[in-house]
Amino acid sequence: MVARFARLEQALRRLRAHASVGLDGFLHDADLRDIVDRNFQIAVEALIDLANYVVASRGLPKPETSADLFDVLHRAALLPEWLARALRGWVGFGNVLVPQYTQIAYQLVHKALTVDLKELDEAARAFGELLADELGG
Repeated sequence: MVARFARLEQALRRLRAHASVGLDGFLHDADLRDIVDRNFQIAVEALIDLANYVVASRGLPKPETSADLFDVLHRAALLPEWLARALRGWVGFGNVLVPQYTQIAYQLVHKALTVDLKELDEAARAFGELLADELGG
C-alpha cells in the first residue's frame, strides 16, 4: 500500500502543478490535457485500491461496485458522508476521461483540475490517516 499511496501523492502533485492554468490554455494544449487526464486516472485508481485494501483489512462488507467502496467506508464511520459522496462522483468521472472528447468534456476536466481537486487532496489526507500504520506514520 505504501507504493500505491506514493503514486496517489505523485499524481496529485502533478495535478496541482497545473491547477492554475486558464481554460483557454487548457483547451489549446493537448499535451497538458493528456498529463491531466492520466494523472486523474492514476489518482482515482489509487483511491479505489486504497479503499479496497481498507475494506478488506477491516473485514467490512464487500461492495458491489468501486463507487460503493466509499459508502462502505462511510457506514463504518471511516469517511465523512460528503467525502464518500464526492469520491463516488470521482469514480464516475472516468466516463468524462474516455475516448470521444467534446469541448464540454474538456471544460469539465478543467473545472475538476481548478476547482474540485481539493476533494482528492482531502481523500489522500483521510486515507493517509486510515493507513498510518501501514504507511509508517
